[in-house]
Amino acid sequence: MNRRTPILFLMLVLAAASLFGQVNLKLGVAAPKNSPWGMSLDRLAADWRRISGGKVTLTVYAGTLGDDNSIIQKMRFGLDAGVFPSTGLSLIYEDILALSIPSLVRDDAELRAVLKELDGPFRAEIGRKGYTILTYSSAGWVWLFSRRPVAKPSDIQNLKVAVPVDDRKMSRMLQAAGAVPVQVDIQNLVGQIATGAVDALLISPAFVQAQWSFFKSYLPYVSDMKISPFVGAALINTRSWERVPADLRKPLMDAADKMAGDLAREADRLDDVAIKAMTSDGLSVVPLTAADRAAWYEVFVANRDRFVRDLFSKDVLEAIDRVVRSRSRP
Repeated sequence: MNRRTPILFLMLVLAAASLFGQVNLKLGVAAPKNSPWGMSLDRLAADWRRISGGKVTLTVYAGTLGDDNSIIQKMRFGLDAGVFPSTGLSLIYEDILALSIPSLVRDDAELRAVLKELDGPFRAEIGRKGYTILTYSSAGWVWLFSRRPVAKPSDIQNLKVAVPVDDRKMSRMLQAAGAVPVQVDIQNLVGQIATGAVDALLISPAFVQAQWSFFKSYLPYVSDMKISPFVGAALINTRSWERVPADLRKPLMDAADKMAGDLAREADRLDDVAIKAMTSDGLSVVPLTAADRAAWYEVFVANRDRFVRDLFSKDVLEAIDRVVRSRSRP
């Protein structure tokens, strides 16, 4: 066979796909295939194929392409789309982490309202980086699991709290409350907890439950307070999105929005189930009084200017304030 034959065949296949309007997209996510994210994205891929009549296919690579940073790098060289939590998104647009200021956004309704308020600025800034937002996501809430009980801000003094590597923003917030941020890589997390290098995690209850046989020996307490939402988004390279026929883009985005809504409800359910299951197996839920909650509000929200003024843009913080200003204080 002539060595040029495979190349010519590939060119013919690509030409045929283009002729018939076929768009094949590849999406990466750090979460494994059997996670809520992996399963939800597989359903989205099936929905996109059905809605487009087979013209748009989405291949999901879950848990096989590395961490968020690796997926972002791959999106610059062939990968079309990716799904990221706020820490991953912050590698593209740092202001997304303003939603993670503890006690600032306190329930799902507020989060939806804040994302609606910030949708225009977020899309504009991320668009300038060459990406289009397919949908926002909320995958439950961050809770504080710790080696000793934490109810009020003074309990966090000198507590060694794990933060992602290079996460200077959360580190600054924790330092303002008197905690000691410890940068950890997820691969080394278990070892650092076992050796006492880490005293606390800001994390999803469902994640802790999956490894509760280990965690219950070291982090047997959880504070009865949702710290901040797990916010994320699905992004696609704008050049890839423009390959999708214009009349299909809104229906496909609507399907992505539905997937994200279903995932948010499932994540909340899984968090509740996880806490109940762990409580029956040794987890102690630390109650917070109204005074405790007010104290956390004072540390992180009322006095935030002393640690966030130079971390986030003024416009983003003011937009969040417009949404939450009318609520009653804790």
